Amino acid sequence: MPSSPRHRIARLKSAASPLLFQRLEQALQGVSLVQEDCGTAARMDFPYHPAPLRSPLLCEADGGLCAACCQAPPGQPGLGPRKTPGESTVQAFLVERLAYLTRLREGAQGSFEARWPSEHAGFSVPRPLSRTIALADGLVYLAELLEAQTPQPEAILGETDGVVALDPPRGKRSCVRIIHTSTHRGETLRFELPHPIPAGQPLRVAEGDRVQAGEALSEGHPSPHAILRILGERVLARWMLGAIRSVFAAAGLGWSDVHGAILLRRMLSRVRIKDAGDTTLVPGDLVERHRFFQVNGGVLRQGRAPAVAEPVLLGLSEL
Repeated sequence: MPSSPRHRIARLKSAASPLLFQRLEQALQGVSLVQEDCGTAARMDFPYHPAPLRSPLLCEADGGLCAACCQAPPGQPGLGPRKTPGESTVQAFLVERLAYLTRLREGAQGSFEARWPSEHAGFSVPRPLSRTIALADGLVYLAELLEAQTPQPEAILGETDGVVALDPPRGKRSCVRIIHTSTHRGETLRFELPHPIPAGQPLRVAEGDRVQAGEALSEGHPSPHAILRILGERVLARWMLGAIRSVFAAAGLGWSDVHGAILLRRMLSRVRIKDAGDTTLVPGDLVERHRFFQVNGGVLRQGRAPAVAEPVLLGLSEL
């Protein structure tokens, strides 16, 4: 059910508070540039550019980032490092980053707060203010993204590729089964994966539809945690970068994907230990990503079993 105007305004006040932008600024400033170029060959696909690009998400600098992985993407001028005589690329990026954060904070206050509907103006909102409500929802959405919250209602995503089979409804609840088939050494393998759908949530698929892993089976908003679990970090990164950019674009603000990627690198900076192997790590613990690889490197050099971990997405307030 859509929230009431009064509830939306209350959520807007919470989402657009200065605390949100303070956390965003702290997260960006919490990353240090430690060298000019890490030399990585890793590249990432972006929808707005035909060729894969370097990204802070893939930077291999030890203990921070390199300037070469933090260059502004094509089509987003004026948001990347600019050098002046006698200034290194690292110094230029740090100066530009602080200037960018200042513009973002001031622009956000000017664009968002100036359009807030008055709490005392009643709820018979004239048509021209309908965009204000959309901006309110956009800010709530931005806060949910940056805090890695599960949106409501959450869309149920398919966990595997296959063909849809619908079970008979049980009351208001329904279940979508995905039938996956594959061939191994000439033998056809078949398994079914049930996906329970919450009560009252409309389906987006029909009997016999062919779906891919990560495709929405029901109406709602996809959870970033589900995207990460099913499709991995790179797909999550492209999805979140586009979602964050769209919110700022709706408010008439510029946004650089290089800063978005730095945020995501921070939000993906820890992993959860699933199997300790021969390490001293503890299953279930959250561990800094660089420490995880450091510990595993040590046991692998000794010919022992490494730990196994899964990526975790953290909100800004959890960093």
